[in-house]
Amino acid sequence: MSVRLRSHWPLGRNIGLQMAGGAYQVSLFHSTSFLPDKRAALGQKILNKVPSFLKPYTINFINKPIANLTSFLILHELTAVGPLIGIWYLFHKYQISIPLDLPQWAISKGTRIIDDSMQSFNFDGFSLNEKFQLISEGAYAFVVVKMLMPVRVVLSFALTPVFTRFVIEPIQSVFSKKKKEPESPVVDKPTEVKPKRVEKRRL
Repeated sequence: MSVRLRSHWPLGRNIGLQMAGGAYQVSLFHSTSFLPDKRAALGQKILNKVPSFLKPYTINFINKPIANLTSFLILHELTAVGPLIGIWYLFHKYQISIPLDLPQWAISKGTRIIDDSMQSFNFDGFSLNEKFQLISEGAYAFVVVKMLMPVRVVLSFALTPVFTRFVIEPIQSVFSKKKKEPESPVVDKPTEVKPKRVEKRRL
């Protein structure tokens, strides 16, 4: 049984709920995952409360929660590490002074984290002032990245479907193929049967 629900989303997209073996299937973006009845009802309640522009992303999360959550977490970390290194480099390379009145607790936390993470860094050839300057620049970069948290969340959320499709799902398919491949049966080498020699009695 197949039911087509007309959607009020942009681009005139439709949601297809298909009944298959006692389970509903929400079809969008060529989705193939099945939702049990309770999960489909819960997903529909969530969709009713979500803004229209977020519904395509929400359906992807409902259909493939593990893959999409993994993508979101990876992207969230990448959008933190990349800007942190880039901003830190700019501060150090061009000696940029921070005109922002940053909170003292944030600077202290950033300084502590950067200092702890650079314990294994070789500071030979650095004066005490240069070491302090480098750690301070890293602390300021850390605070700036933290202030960009809303932008990072939105960017990670927007890129999650693409990252899932082109990175996470191919990796999952590789591992699933390895699990499905049957082990080749071990065939014992046939033992060579030697004909028994029968001696005939002479008359």
